[in-house]
Amino acid sequence: MISPLERLVAYRRFLRFLDENFDDLRLEDMGKFYEEQISILVTEPRPYNLSSSALRKRRKKNQNLETGYCFTIHHNNRVTLSIPVDFENNELKDELQRNMSDFIQTQGSGLDGDYYAAMFGQETII
Repeated sequence: MISPLERLVAYRRFLRFLDENFDDLRLEDMGKFYEEQISILVTEPRPYNLSSSALRKRRKKNQNLETGYCFTIHHNNRVTLSIPVDFENNELKDELQRNMSDFIQTQGSGLDGDYYAAMFGQETII
């Protein structure tokens, strides 16, 4: 079980992560979407070693590399994002960039352009 202090530290780290990645995650454009559509939950730490050498060994063994992140779309088009308490910033950024475009397209949010393409510097024709 996660102690209240661990949960508080994880939320503080998450807020700092958002501040540091404001431009990369396009929060100026996406802030309202995040605020109205996404709930964040902090979950238990992952049960395996997160060092780069341990992850490399797991890949070589072809073990399932479940990330510990969970994106759940609810019937009212809200999204619950569960992140492990021991999240890594680069890992969280990759998960958000990979999944947010799909949610926006699925929900018909009215945002202009392609979030994924804009995030990676590709132009889209609308």
